[in-house]
Parts: sequence; structure tokens; C-alpha cells
Amino acid sequence: MQTVCWLCSIRLKRRARVTASGPSDEPVKFLGRIITGPGAESHQGNHFGKVFDGDLLTVLDGPDAASYWVGLDLGQSQPIQRLRDAGRVGQEQRMVGGIFQASDAADFSTNVVDLWVVTDQPPRGWVTRNLESSVTARYVPPPNSFGNIAEFKVRGPAAGTVLEQQVRRLLADPRAKSLTETFALHWLQIHKLPTARPSTEFFPEFHANLRQAMFDETALFCETLRLEDRSVLEFLDADYTFVNEELAKSYGLPDVTGKELRGVQLVGVQCSSFAHR
Repeated sequence: MQTVCWLCSIRLKRRARVTASGPSDEPVKFLGRIITGPGAESHQGNHFGKVFDGDLLTVLDGPDAASYWVGLDLGQSQPIQRLRDAGRVGQEQRMVGGIFQASDAADFSTNVVDLWVVTDQPPRGWVTRNLESSVTARYVPPPNSFGNIAEFKVRGPAAGTVLEQQVRRLLADPRAKSLTETFALHWLQIHKLPTARPSTEFFPEFHANLRQAMFDETALFCETLRLEDRSVLEFLDADYTFVNEELAKSYGLPDVTGKELRGVQLVGVQCSSFAHR
């Protein structure tokens, strides 16, 4: 009985911390979207960047930092307190001399703040750096500073209660994708789409690729709401969607080519493409 009470006490204490009315003292990880420098386009065949769990990963890079770089757009200027970085395995020496900065401009042309300079070869794995004072900025890191860095995390104070912060942390976890795959697609009954058989009399152009595109459209829409923290009301009144050429043709949307889904802004009978973040 004492053991059970002790366990209950721990759970209650944990819940008290989670539901506390004040903000947490622990910096939370900021979400953002990947940004790339001009070199990524001119060296497309030799460079590749991707985002995993809000972190940046340079899978391949060029002979120098100027040839390719990746950064993080936090969406708005936020107070940065802590940063973690990790070099590519075996390439840590290439970080020496890199100047880590932050800025309010994507091209680092205004309000540039130096965060630190890498003077010695860093150890393998994550290195945590606590700033002496908070730096308010939107973009990290800059071009030409560490195009050979593998990963980067940004942390700082978050608004709201501890409970709100924990909910945002859980939603940012890759496992939260189950909200789309398990909940949203079943809630919208899109999981039944693979077995749907539209009438060939009224829909003679319907085929397997179009069916898949419809499924992927809804899944990508739901994931966008989660990843970009958009309003759930957009299920009702969103003025955008995600289509490829075949799906756009079926919907009567012009100026969309290719097999890949891309965001289109819906304005009357016209549409304009935009980059999916």
C-alpha cells in the first residue's frame, strides 16, 4: 500500500509540474522550416538537405562552406538562449573558423548578431552552447558560416503555461504524425479511399494514380496543420490545397505540372503555386 501511495504521489507531483500556471524555466526547442542558400540550386546534383524532428541535416556538402548551407527560419523573431550543434562524422575539423550568427533577415543583411566562433575542433557528437544573454532573432545560421555542419537545434523561452509547452513539444515529435495517419485519415474516412470504386460512367478518367494523389493530398494537408501550427478551422475554409498535375487537371486547376504534390493557392478559378514548408 505504501508503495502504491508513493507512486501516486510521484504522479501527482509530475502532474502539478505539467499543469503549473507559470512558464517553464527549461528552454524549449523552437520549430522552424529549412532555408537553403543559392548554392543548393546551382549544385543540385551534389547537395541534399532535409529536416528531421526540426533539426537540420546536411547529408552532402561541397568543398567549402560557401558552396552549400542550410539554416532555420523560426517563423518570427524569438529569444534564443541555447543552441546545440553536431558536425558530420569525420568532418568536425571543417567547422574550425566558422562564425555562428543570427539575424532578422533571411540573407543576414540586417541586425546580424555573432553567437560564437569555432576556434578549436569540436568533439564528435552534440555540443550544447548556452548564450551569455538571450539573442532575439528569426534566422539561424547564416550563409558561409558552417555549410559543413550536420545538425542544429535552437532553444529558448516559450510563451504559455507548462502544459501548453508540453503539448507543443509532443506535437513537434515525429511520432505525432500518427495524428494524421491514425486519427485524421480515419476521422475523415480517407482510409476507405483505396477500396472506393467511382462509377466509370461518370468518372471515366479515374485511375489508381489519381486515387493515390487524393489520399496524399489529404494526408499532406493534415500534416501541414500540425507542423505549421495552423488553425483547425482550415478544415472548413482553407484557401489552399496540395495537388500534382493529374489531380489539378481533375479539379480544373491550371498551371500545375509534374508528379510531385505542391501547394496551390485557390483564388476563384485561378491558382498559384507556393513552396510547401
